[in-house]
Formats: sequence, C-alpha cells, structure tokens
Amino acid sequence: MQFGYGYFEDDHLGDVSDIKLWRRILIYIAPVKKSLFIAIILSILINCSRLALPYLTRIAIDKYIIPVDPELSGNMQGFLDIVIIFFLVMI
Repeated sequence: MQFGYGYFEDDHLGDVSDIKLWRRILIYIAPVKKSLFIAIILSILINCSRLALPYLTRIAIDKYIIPVDPELSGNMQGFLDIVIIFFLVMI
C-alpha cells in the first residue's frame, strides 16, 4: 500500500518563507526576467485603464450631462474631451 496516493497536502508543498524554494523559483525565472517584468507592468496598466472607465463616466455625467449650472448645458466640448480620453484609455 502506498502512502499519500500521489497527492500532496498543503503543508508539505513549501512555505512562503522557504529560502530554498525561492532560489529554485528565481533560477527558473532568470531566463525570462525581462518578459516577466513587461507582463507585470502591462497588467498594472490594464487594471488602471479598467478603473479609469467608471471615473471618466462619473466626470461626464456630473459635469456635462447633468450640469448644476444652467449656462453649461450647451457646453459639449468637455464631454467630447471625456469621450476622446475614454477611447485613448481603452486602446
């Protein structure tokens, strides 16, 4: 009879503070270090652009669609600017 049946328990896989584990990971990461750095930066940029959409929508609604000042109701240039910024962020 085989003990463990081919699977590992969570406590046997390694701890986050295990130095030997991090050395092994760094050895595997070394050849693709540049690609990994670019992937992390792009992931941060994509998430920031996703967070910018609700913020731009809030600005467009608060300032240009439902203006507080009745004189600003005809001002669509700011709304056009928000739309252009939105499309630039989404590209």
